[in-house]
Amino acid sequence: MYQPVSISARSLVFGYLVLCAGCSSGAQPTVYFGHVASVSGPDRAIGEKETLGIRLAIKELVEDKEQRPIHVKHSDTVGLGEAFEGQAVRLVTLGKVLALYGGNSADEVVRLDRGLVPVVTPLGFLPRGVSDKVFSIGLSPQRQGEVLARFIAEEKKIDSVHVVTDARREGAQAVADAFREAFRKSWEAGKKEIAWTAEQVTIDKETKFDELGKRVPSGARALVFSGSVADFGKLLRELKAPDLLLVYAGPEGAPRNLGDAVVYFAAPFAVDKELSKTQEFADRFRTAFHEELDAHAAMAYDGTRLLAAALRRAERPISERLLEELKKTKDFAGLTGTITLENNQAKDRPVWVMRKEKQKTDTVIRYDPKN
Repeated sequence: MYQPVSISARSLVFGYLVLCAGCSSGAQPTVYFGHVASVSGPDRAIGEKETLGIRLAIKELVEDKEQRPIHVKHSDTVGLGEAFEGQAVRLVTLGKVLALYGGNSADEVVRLDRGLVPVVTPLGFLPRGVSDKVFSIGLSPQRQGEVLARFIAEEKKIDSVHVVTDARREGAQAVADAFREAFRKSWEAGKKEIAWTAEQVTIDKETKFDELGKRVPSGARALVFSGSVADFGKLLRELKAPDLLLVYAGPEGAPRNLGDAVVYFAAPFAVDKELSKTQEFADRFRTAFHEELDAHAAMAYDGTRLLAAALRRAERPISERLLEELKKTKDFAGLTGTITLENNQAKDRPVWVMRKEKQKTDTVIRYDPKN
């Protein structure tokens, strides 16, 4: 028997009670969305933050009397990538959800798409083979590579980079290609007399990280890694060049469990002192959950509200009408920037370069779309 899973029974009940508190006997029937993620086990951090972002979005939507009552059913994959398809199908067939939120890898998004309802994903690109029901609102690999290249060349003044790319991961090569092109342009724009290098190495399932760690060119001053956080950690443990500027350019956002390493990465959201609404939201989030806001929570918050806005325009609560309105999304005022879906992908929005040392993460610089 299907049972939606959330971080805890208490949190699920809380969300339902808050929702029904704004209902009356004459209110419209509740509409259900689904959220599929790992919210238990060693890989639960991202799923937990997404769940909190969704909960806060639902709470605020309930307070909007013009909005049709919405409830999100959370389903736990317990860290198993292959479980995304089964949970998506169960949520649609038994849970009667109209749309899904989730997917932080190409494989996860492909599996969610098999639920045959609209999927809003924080992944920054549309994986090969997905239907027109999938909508990407994340940071694109091209934009990620471009921003990191500009940061390294223009802010850090580094002219030699070692790029490591995971050939098994869709989107990784796009990051590397965009990085090399933007790095070249940044150096050649006003520094034609300085030689620059961006040597690329590709890894696969046969890669031996102890050997890879020794292959970093002696002249390289920065290491850019486009792959999984787990493999990035393996490489760092074997690295023989301790003075390198370390940059993570994978799809998982903030790197985790990397010991004492200082690592830079690009993010689609940050609490920015120059943008008052992000600070206000961070305060609301902290008050509600006694936790710090991150990009995963912010993206889930935006994704939920974007679905709700499309549902409001659709008027009728059916997936086909919701799909039509999602495709028309333009200038949606999201927490992570103004979202316009063009060919089912969000157009460029602000991107932040972040610095992480142990458990502390700081904002370094923001790159706006116009720049």
